[in-house]
Amino acid sequence: MKNIKTLHKAGYAAAIILTVIGVYACLSRYVLPTSTHIWLSNILYGPEYTQKALPALASKPGIEIVHRLLGAIYLIIGLLQFSPRFRKQRPRLHKTLGKIFMVFSITAAVSGMLFAVLVPFAGFLEVFPIFTFAFFMLYATYRAYVHIRRGEVMAHREWIARSYAVGLGIATIRVMVLVINYLTAFKLDQPQVVMVSLWGGWVLTLGAVEVYNQMLHAEQQKKLRAKAVV
Repeated sequence: MKNIKTLHKAGYAAAIILTVIGVYACLSRYVLPTSTHIWLSNILYGPEYTQKALPALASKPGIEIVHRLLGAIYLIIGLLQFSPRFRKQRPRLHKTLGKIFMVFSITAAVSGMLFAVLVPFAGFLEVFPIFTFAFFMLYATYRAYVHIRRGEVMAHREWIARSYAVGLGIATIRVMVLVINYLTAFKLDQPQVVMVSLWGGWVLTLGAVEVYNQMLHAEQQKKLRAKAVV
């Protein structure tokens, strides 16, 4: 039980950090002066990404607004939804935000796929990781919805956590891009760095969530067996 609590605290702290990174990535274009936004983008993602990807994304303003603004709200709601204190103290609000969260999961997945098709920074191959994890996000959201409609709360939490891991994984991907570029002094081919980070960031985030899910599931099974013995 102590291991679960410790893991949850560590995971939630990591989620806070990734949420801050993700919200910054979503909103920096709108809240910062253009010169500051470009300057920070050069530092964080390198000149090639700044010069090619940012104008490409801006060329699709409707999709960009949906992806960035709703994405930022999605990340903030997700962080609240996974707070045990919030769920306990605000159950009705938790339920309402859960519905919004599921809708924004869909918009995030769909808008991400549209960007991969219309303005891929890493070329056509970028479609494969983005479509793979976007469809998984949609599937996990659907499974979470089905389980909560049946009153299966634990199964719902497991699947919505998997869905959230895909959304939160975007921040992990950005961290991986930053780390790889600074470890290699920006000498690697940037589209390849993005491809490695897409696969690596999502696998890492989903893997961490799955470890937590399995530990939580094992703990629940242990409690059920103990009750059965009594």
